[in-house]
Amino acid sequence: VLPTDRARQFIDIIGSGTKMQFEDMNAREMHRPYKKNVQRLDEMERVIRFLMEELAKVPQAEIIKNNVDSFLQHSDQYKLEDIEANLKKMYRDFTEFKENNAQLTGRCNAALEESFVVKTALASMAQVVSTRKARPLRE
Repeated sequence: VLPTDRARQFIDIIGSGTKMQFEDMNAREMHRPYKKNVQRLDEMERVIRFLMEELAKVPQAEIIKNNVDSFLQHSDQYKLEDIEANLKKMYRDFTEFKENNAQLTGRCNAALEESFVVKTALASMAQVVSTRKARPLRE
């Protein structure tokens, strides 16, 4: 059992210096005081997967992975609430980008379709005009 006021320091030291497995002391009682925090982390993980998939589609996007040492060196600078807020904002931005892209693609396709209809109509009208010029109006 760790003192709650220094638990983060102990977990940081243990997590960065050793490989360890934790045993759930509440497994039989199903008492989960950190359930909401785990759900928040699950949601952030889902958003990160979404963002990674979207960034993989961007031609010149570079994703830096597995830079654990640098992350651990700066771990005291990260706040979960700030990261969560940034992820939510990026998720909203990317979903808006996707919606806007779908709308623009639809408009572009509609404009191309109109263009081809107009070209086809002009070609048909030109053909009708040329056949009328070729034969006299009255015989």
